[in-house]
Amino acid sequence: MYLGALVLLYRQLLVATAETQLTDGASWNSNIPVEDARRYRDECAVAAQQMARILRLIEFDGTLTKRCWIIM
Repeated sequence: MYLGALVLLYRQLLVATAETQLTDGASWNSNIPVEDARRYRDECAVAAQQMARILRLIEFDGTLTKRCWIIM
């Protein structure tokens, strides 16, 4: 649940960062330094990778159900 919360916390910032990259920096209007945004992006990517690994392990074990609380 921590990993999901981390992704949700940084989601708006990641969308703003992606928009900035698509517009070559024209839309960057955040108070957060670019270095911090890059660090948050990296942390979010690692969290998403770890969630995918956890789900893969649960699926491999055969205990993944359609109403798994991790997926919800």
